[in-house]
Amino acid sequence: MSGVSPGAADLFTKWLHENGFNDFESFQKMTRAAEQERTQPVTEQPRRLTRREKRHGAGSLPPRAQTSPEPSRTETASLSPLEAQPTPPTEVAPPRPVRVEASRMEKAAVENEAVATEPTAEKPVSTEAAKKNGTLPKTSDPSTSAAALKHAPTTRLTVGRRRAAKLRDKPRLPKPLSKTRKVPILLTLGILAFLAIAALVLVLWFQTRVVANDPQRSHIEVLGAVGAQPVLSLSEPLPLDKASTQILLKGTGKKVTVGRTVALRITVFSGLDGKLLSAGGDDSVLVGKLSPEVLGSEVYNTVQNATEGSRYLLKQPVKDKGTSRMEIGVIDVIPTELSGTMQSLPPESGIGISEENEVLTPSVSGEFTGDFRVDTLLDGKGATVSVGQTVLVRYLEYSFSNPPALLKDHWEEPVKLRLDGTLQSGVMRAITDQKIGSRIVVQVPPAQGAGNQATILMIDVLAAWDPSKPKPAATL
Repeated sequence: MSGVSPGAADLFTKWLHENGFNDFESFQKMTRAAEQERTQPVTEQPRRLTRREKRHGAGSLPPRAQTSPEPSRTETASLSPLEAQPTPPTEVAPPRPVRVEASRMEKAAVENEAVATEPTAEKPVSTEAAKKNGTLPKTSDPSTSAAALKHAPTTRLTVGRRRAAKLRDKPRLPKPLSKTRKVPILLTLGILAFLAIAALVLVLWFQTRVVANDPQRSHIEVLGAVGAQPVLSLSEPLPLDKASTQILLKGTGKKVTVGRTVALRITVFSGLDGKLLSAGGDDSVLVGKLSPEVLGSEVYNTVQNATEGSRYLLKQPVKDKGTSRMEIGVIDVIPTELSGTMQSLPPESGIGISEENEVLTPSVSGEFTGDFRVDTLLDGKGATVSVGQTVLVRYLEYSFSNPPALLKDHWEEPVKLRLDGTLQSGVMRAITDQKIGSRIVVQVPPAQGAGNQATILMIDVLAAWDPSKPKPAATL
């Protein structure tokens, strides 16, 4: 091979062996046969009628495009980049044949044939050995060989095309009915849950915001006697507003002044629904001097200059867990004095009562008989006191002697007493079953009172309530 380097000759020889050619002459025979087959006219093969054409008639449908048969194996072989048969410059290229669409069985046969006839790697033959054996092919112009290889048709079945054909031919099965309905059902349930939550938020917003713009709709009604547990009813939630005070009932008792002992019952309710918020019982009753330090500035400003027996309604905004809402406070100014005309004691009681400067003083006209005795000076009109309750009373304790000696004085400062086992048996016996607003005189034997002498008690029953929690109370 003149004009060709030994390296190029070795490369071409290796390419021939890799593509299944023993020598250059067999390669030339293949190219001549491929050229003749390419120049031959394409004969039209008769085709079978489809079901649609058979049903409607072959003449009523447009003819399908004609395709050429699948190229043979010899046409799919790759040509050498170095040598090929020269192409005359004046020769016109033949028309490119049209491929005929192959069926699935034909494609599978071509794939099996391609796998079965895959050439095996052979040991390359050197240039010197090819010269000795006389198998070195004759070379031609490298430029003409490259041009022939450029125009030669090549076809390779790749893995991607095979997989695409399989997926295209694979029948698609319909999804199960349960799977197709599962997503729409879950989506519908989610939408319904979202709408329910949105409706609840809208209702709450309407109650706290929209209704708040109409204060006239929030009607408040408080029932119960002054000093007793009040009952509150609320028609609509209160609007969020500044603090305000309203008097519900004006009392007829003494005027409350600074420094004077006052007894207040404070009950707190919700401004949204009117539910009871305070614990009640002993903690709801405050007894002390009228001052901001003892009662707090808000309560002090509400009840100063009030009269005993009055009831006030206090509305104020409060913050709870970052949100503002309204609270309602009912404040009762409990009377610390009883008014009315006292009854005279019967002669058999052995004692008399005189009143001077609103202070009661007993007088003894005989010896103590040793019996427990209760006499009524004022009849109360309130609820009946029962065992287990806590009562607010004011009292004076004297010795049964002539003249009587003052032992205890709680006439100006009322105290809370719990009717249980911690109280003297004579005092508990005297107060039980009495009505609120009563004034009584009690003769207590030593065994039921002080223990060392007989005593005289004068008691005003001011208020009573059920305690919320057990708590030590003052004793006589």
